[in-house]
Amino acid sequence: MVLPSVLSTPLQSLLGGLGVALSAHELLILNGSVFGISGFVNRAAKGNREALAGVLGLIAGGALVSFANGSNAPARLSISLCKAIISGFLVGVGTKLSNGCTSGHMICGLSRLSTRSFTASATFFTTAVVTANSLYRRDSHLPEIVGSDWTLPPTSAILVCMQLAVLPALGLVYHSARRVTPQPVSDNSDNKTESSAHTPLLRTSSATNNLTLLRLCASFLTSLQFSLALSLSGLSQATRVLGFLLFPQRFILPNLPTFSNSFNINRFDPSLFFVAITAVPLGILLYRFARRCGDKREHAVLGGAEKWAIPPPNGKVDMKLIIGSAIFGVGWGVAGICPGPGLINLGATIATKGVGFPPIATWLSAMIVGGYLTTL
Repeated sequence: MVLPSVLSTPLQSLLGGLGVALSAHELLILNGSVFGISGFVNRAAKGNREALAGVLGLIAGGALVSFANGSNAPARLSISLCKAIISGFLVGVGTKLSNGCTSGHMICGLSRLSTRSFTASATFFTTAVVTANSLYRRDSHLPEIVGSDWTLPPTSAILVCMQLAVLPALGLVYHSARRVTPQPVSDNSDNKTESSAHTPLLRTSSATNNLTLLRLCASFLTSLQFSLALSLSGLSQATRVLGFLLFPQRFILPNLPTFSNSFNINRFDPSLFFVAITAVPLGILLYRFARRCGDKREHAVLGGAEKWAIPPPNGKVDMKLIIGSAIFGVGWGVAGICPGPGLINLGATIATKGVGFPPIATWLSAMIVGGYLTTL
């Protein structure tokens, strides 16, 4: 089945990039955590509740997008179960070795100007481009890009409104942190009773439980917002990701004569480029501003005295990082799916009563297995 010709959607991708950067920054401010989706999946599989809340937020976002699109849901690349297993397994192994994927390294890492993330991003993009061009350059199942659509259709406007609707909920979480922070209780020995002796412990325990609940809400809401933003950008669709990885022939093989009409078809989709040119600069600005704002810089709002759990900006670039990133890039190029879109598409298949469920469930299962075996 040949997919129809499509238009690239620069405006939607630009807006989606803004939402992606904003949601990643919100999680850093509230929980002090890096928005690394491969880490979410691996930790959720081990029972981490915050990571599980993040995973559920991404799945819920995919379901909401499916409901919003209705019959206008975008076409997805139909991959075989064999490709799903290979891609998922390689992504699981690669993200575990390199300690990150496109969200952790490209969105969060580049915003911190991390040397490791620059190296990882350059490596996995290179191997992904080589892999995608090897597998799909002559593939007629990928749509032809026939132009650009700079409008914002109603379904995309709905996704923008959904993202805006999440912001008040996150604002409530932010301002609730002050109310539940444990407060010291004065020790007045003259009025102290047996029951009041336990009051500080009870207050501290209650505040800790409330902070834990707020952290779970923050993980879920930021992931929900990220899911909506990524869907708006179009990068939850494997065909658009593969379209970006299929750079125009004149950039890759400028002097090679074309012996097939498939080389004359423009399959290059610039969506990922437009996401990057808004997400990365905004991420840099937000990160730099947050580090210099107030006396509690680099401390999570919902994390007590703990500092942000972020890697050092000039971490060691070793062979483990490079090999892991290269493996991840190959897996990404095989199917055009990384952890975030995988979870978003899982939510979409659930909302559509299982349509397309086997490939995406197989891909996610293979990714979890790959990540688990890497730790043995």
